[in-house]
Amino acid sequence: MAHIDDNGYTCNLLEHNKMWVFDFNEKAIDLMKLEKRSVKIETITHSYPHCWRTDIPLIYRAISAWYVDVEKIKPLMLSSNDQINWVPDNLKYGRFGKWLEGARDWNISRNRYWGSAIPVWQSKDKSQQVCIGSVEELYEHNKPYGQITKIIFVRHGRTDYNDAVKFDCQDKAMLSEVGKSQAQQLKEVFANESIDVVYSSPFQRCVDTITPLAKSYNLEIITDEALREIYAPDLQDQNYKCRSFQWDNGF
Repeated sequence: MAHIDDNGYTCNLLEHNKMWVFDFNEKAIDLMKLEKRSVKIETITHSYPHCWRTDIPLIYRAISAWYVDVEKIKPLMLSSNDQINWVPDNLKYGRFGKWLEGARDWNISRNRYWGSAIPVWQSKDKSQQVCIGSVEELYEHNKPYGQITKIIFVRHGRTDYNDAVKFDCQDKAMLSEVGKSQAQQLKEVFANESIDVVYSSPFQRCVDTITPLAKSYNLEIITDEALREIYAPDLQDQNYKCRSFQWDNGF
């Protein structure tokens, strides 16, 4: 039985439920003192994994999981490996072959922040399951509940700076004739979409690209500075085919 719920709060702990799991540490210590079950209490400082996005400490908890029965199919995998012509050949019974020999049941439902969740939804009573095959299918399934906002990203049309193979971060580039044609085509591309709001970079080339589509839906274009091009004045008007770049990790 799990003692930590999906939101990090205690559960199934008699009267001490719905506490943030890291706050429960102090509660547990107080209970041990009260019941005279503690021998020694001390603090040991050590490293602990945190989410790199939110800086919140990660929680270790037992959860239900989906596994592939690798042990069942291992003989078949080993037999298949015998029939493969590996290059280089030492991998066949070396690095890859040894990995196959030691393969264990595979957890395919890890939901840690660095993992990839499998697209399987299950009803609360576990009587129904659905595996989603695409974003479109997920969107259609959730339409009745209004839980998904579909976001469509569109890059600006071709500009005179694209033709000249030059950088522009100062809003000098303008749509070329090809770019203007591409902007008009967006009305056909998204003819079957239900669009409620249009955001754009304040750059003129972006506003001009999305204007025909916005007009066809009778929508006002909302420009947002957060969508502006990365500002790199030292590259302005330079030919990007003749340069090589090395971005730092903060890019």
